Amino acid sequence: MYTYGSEHLTSHNPHTTTKVIGAYFKDRYPEGKGPSTKDLKNSIRCIELGCKVSYWKVWMGSEIAKFKYFFVAYGAWILGFAQMRKVIAVDGTFLRSKYGGVLLSAVAQDAENHIFPVAFCVVDSECDASYQYFFEQLRTHYGCCMRHLGENIRNNFHNASVVYHFYKAATAYNIDVFSDHFNRIRDLVPQAATHLERVGFHRWSRAFFPGNRRFAEKFHERHMKFINAPTIFIPSIEKDIAKNINLGNKLLVHQTINYKYIVTSHDEVATVDLLAKSCTCKVFDIDKVPCPHAMAALRCQYGDDYGRRIYEYSSSYYKVEVYLIAYVEEIKPVPSEETWEVPIEILEKKNIFSIC
Repeated sequence: MYTYGSEHLTSHNPHTTTKVIGAYFKDRYPEGKGPSTKDLKNSIRCIELGCKVSYWKVWMGSEIAKFKYFFVAYGAWILGFAQMRKVIAVDGTFLRSKYGGVLLSAVAQDAENHIFPVAFCVVDSECDASYQYFFEQLRTHYGCCMRHLGENIRNNFHNASVVYHFYKAATAYNIDVFSDHFNRIRDLVPQAATHLERVGFHRWSRAFFPGNRRFAEKFHERHMKFINAPTIFIPSIEKDIAKNINLGNKLLVHQTINYKYIVTSHDEVATVDLLAKSCTCKVFDIDKVPCPHAMAALRCQYGDDYGRRIYEYSSSYYKVEVYLIAYVEEIKPVPSEETWEVPIEILEKKNIFSIC
């Protein structure tokens, strides 16, 4: 928070802004409640500062002083997010209006890789208290924005190779691959590695993340897109399944015990546990769709029936019916102003300002 001394509010400074007034009186509103506009105006004019300020400026300054947070999550977003993996990306941007502040936003990603809004919040400043409030409202897991963390590394350490290995480490499925790239970061710029360790691997790395990092155009358009889809899963995942089946057909499979397999390709040996829906390559674990190794194991386990079994070993989030439910609720457009129901106290304040 900025602090302002009384030298900013004197009779020699007739162009005092509402922002300066708000900052000066912010401590008078610890819980959003404090003195009236009339009392503040008298304080400025007579008691504390001896300068003249209009009633409107004092009122606007008091509103700025009182404001802290404004959180919004539409019902359509809440219902839609229930059909998606509980993983979000959070970002913030400064508001350039006369009121200032910061806009925080949280988004998810649907099965078709579309951005899905979860919530937004206007806060007085970008600080720990504001983010804590935002995350408390979300009440869900959160991670760091990989792009912003990468840009911070670029700006602070000025090493393109470090940035390259950061993105490779962040998107790696396998801890061994992650470690290879992270060790390169440590070799190049030890301070960058220390910074990333402080942030926590689980907040920016796919390999360490406890959930999953994969995750408007109008809700109606997305809903209608698959309303008559002939497939069980959405088209993009059906393509992935077809590709992984084709790759899995080229692999050698050896069963160790029931539902567990060793799968060999020309450059890799993987272990698949069908009951745990897991593979040592980690693609099966994270994407929740059988990887090529798992496809080979399913073929060996179920024979000719394995094509139908693929869907049983995949996440239900990819089902067309689940996708449709996520977008079934509409967000209503804002009606014309003459139809608004405005509280009487707001109308009274509007009339006062028109007189001033």
